[in-house]
Parts: sequence; structure tokens; C-alpha cells
Amino acid sequence: MLFNLARDVQWLLDNPQISRPLNWYYQQYMNLLMSRNIATASKRVNQKKLFDEFLFCYGQDILSYLDSCISLDNQSNWLFSIVRKHRKSFHPTRHILMMRFLCGSVREFFERTSSKYKPFGNPPWICFNGAVDHYLQPVIEDVKLSHCLENKKPLGTFTCSCGMVYSRTVSKSEQSDGYRPNQIITYGDRWHQKLQDLVENKNLGLRAVARELKVTTRTINRYVNKFGLNASWQSETTNFCHVNEAQQADNKAQNRQDWLELQRQYPDATKTQLRNISPALYGRLYRGDRPWLNNNSPFLQKPSVSVNKRVDWGKRDQNIKIQVEKAVQDILQEEKPQRVTLRKVGIMTGLKALLEHKLDKLPLTKTYLQETVESVEMFQDRRIEWAIKFLEQQGEEVKSWKIMRIAGLKNNCIKRVENILY
Repeated sequence: MLFNLARDVQWLLDNPQISRPLNWYYQQYMNLLMSRNIATASKRVNQKKLFDEFLFCYGQDILSYLDSCISLDNQSNWLFSIVRKHRKSFHPTRHILMMRFLCGSVREFFERTSSKYKPFGNPPWICFNGAVDHYLQPVIEDVKLSHCLENKKPLGTFTCSCGMVYSRTVSKSEQSDGYRPNQIITYGDRWHQKLQDLVENKNLGLRAVARELKVTTRTINRYVNKFGLNASWQSETTNFCHVNEAQQADNKAQNRQDWLELQRQYPDATKTQLRNISPALYGRLYRGDRPWLNNNSPFLQKPSVSVNKRVDWGKRDQNIKIQVEKAVQDILQEEKPQRVTLRKVGIMTGLKALLEHKLDKLPLTKTYLQETVESVEMFQDRRIEWAIKFLEQQGEEVKSWKIMRIAGLKNNCIKRVENILY
């Protein structure tokens, strides 16, 4: 491994003309990470997967020998930082390690990563416009890349010269471009004009129009209604709808009458009991006439509320205080500081609802929480002290900007940092 790294260094020294801006390296790293499914199309890196594969590639001994050790617990280590936007420089050895990890050698890295990330392959791509001659032909040259908000996969928006625009995602096993689109954004003017000609001028039927335009009958009906076209099949559908609406009105009236009759037969039955007696009738009213059903059903019979006076709140307060104290100690002992809040303590103890609504009945617990729950300022001070201790343990120089970065503080906290530091 060291010999291979030396060969990479020799190649770099022999080719000084390959120097690139810092952001170029970041972009190439991201392209290769996305191609290996370590990063998403939105450039979100799976740090656990990157750490595991990188460590498997080199091992801790080589990384330690090159002063480039990494730790999964340290979110600011150089491996995670080098795949973020480059706001600082990194040692050339670490760039070489990253290049060899991604491509096998530095030479292959510079020769193979000049092109952009292409999850859908190279153009042209297929057009699905059934109104043009190049239907199902690879003629599309334009694609815009983004990422799907649902599954974070690459999302391509393809635009054809005929006006059709569609989008689709790429699957892990996809290697070619013959798949149907996930969504048709627009069919284009040529498709709309042919639809109007087939419907109004040639007077074709619904299924015939769908076959001509290579889409479903539901799509044809949607666009006919959208553009207000006079289709031959609409008059038949309208007549059928009138007859169907009259039949539905009669059925609704009969269902209402049957429901009222059922209540007369069982005057003491509740709504749930009536539902169990005639589930089919209840289902028809629930799906098609729910407001009437709710207004013409027996009222909900609330059970009598009994006051439970057997709770020993004093003993419960003592037991809960012990659990709360343990949860607070667990929070304070976490490696990375976590704020002590009533909500977090409640979640850790499983008593969140009780602490939020019945805390006044637990005076011991309430007093303890008032003394230990941290405000924002208190938590900031504790993070600053933790960051100072962390830097001292690492043998690094303690600086205000380092403290703010490690503690995750904003610029408006600089005075607070300086007060504690000096």
C-alpha cells in the first residue's frame, strides 16, 4: 500500500499541470460517491457507509502511520470534512488516500472524473409522445437532474423538442434507459392539437382516441374535460349519469328510512350496537351519507367518571424522583453534551405525560427538575466547557473559533465563549 501511494506521489510530481481549484475536487468526490451509492443525488453522504468502506480499504495501521486516523464518533474528522464543501485545504496525502479509495489510483482519478455524474447514462433518451413520429425513439437530449423528495434517489426531468416533458427516478439496478416515466409533466402542444383533431374533427370514440395517442382512457377523459372539448361519448355518459343520480337518491332515502326503523326496533341500543346488528346498512350510510348518519344516531353514552382516591401521590413522587435523577445523570454523562429538558427526561423515563400534566402533584420531583433543567444559556455554557476540555485532551491549541465550531454555537455567542475562556 505504501509503495502504491509512493507511485501516486511520483505521478503527481511528474504532472504538475493537473492542478485544479479546491471546489473541483469536492465535485469529483461527490460524483464518485453518488455512483457508489455512498451519497444521494442531493449530495447527502452516508457517513457510516463511507467510514466502513474507507477503513476496510486501508485499515487503521496505514492511516495511523500516515497521521490520518479517523473516528466515527468524531463528526469533524478529516474524512467527513473532505466530502463537504471545501472551505479549507487538506493535506495532499489525505487527498491521495481519497482518490485511491474512489478510483484505485491518482492517475485514474484525474482521467476518469472529468465528466459529470450521469445516473441515467448518456443521451439521447426515449420520447413517449404518441402524437409524433418519433414515439419510443431515443431523441431527447435535454435532462435536468435533481433528487426525489420521497426516496432521495436521482430524479431526471426530460424535455423533448416536441414539447413533451416527463420525469422519472433511477433504481439501483438500472443500467439502461428504456423505462416508462414516473410522471408526465406535459404532453406538449402537438399532442394537445392531435387530441382536439381526433375528438372534435374525426369524432372518434374514447378507446380509439386512447389507442391513437398511446395513453389510457382516463388520461383522455381528463384532458377532454381540462380543455373543454366536445366529445361524442360525453352525451351518453351524461344521460347515464342522470339515471344513476336518480337511482342513488332513491337508495339514499331508503337507507335513511331503514336506519330510523332500526332505531325504533331497538330504542335502547347504542350506535355501535346498531352497527353490529346491521353492518351493511351502516356501511352504506357511513360511506355515502355520513353527516346525516352522525346527526340521526343515538348520542354517545359516556361512562360515569369515578374519582380514584387510592393513589398514594407521596410514595409515587418519591419513586418518580429516583427515576428522574437517574435519567438526568445519564444525560449529563453522554459523550456529546445533551440539554437537560423536561421533555427529554420524560421520554427517557417513559413518564412524559405524567411530568407534563401532573407535576404539581409531585412536589419533590418538581423541585428537583426546577434545579436541574437547563436553560439555553446554561446549556451553551456547558457545551463551551466541554469543547475546551475536548481540545485540551486532543492536544490542540484552545481558540475561540475552535470552541464555537466544536460546540456548534453561532456567531452571537462569541462573547460568552471569551468570558468563559479568559
